[in-house]
Amino acid sequence: MIQLFAAANKSGFYQKFGFEERPEAAPGMRWVKERDA
Repeated sequence: MIQLFAAANKSGFYQKFGFEERPEAAPGMRWVKERDA
């Protein structure tokens, strides 16, 4: 899992790389690698 803080209005840049926005109460972005089954 990778988590980061993105500058305001910059989340779209990170979404291109698979990051998703965290809840508004805990702002930032996160990326979680899915485990192989």
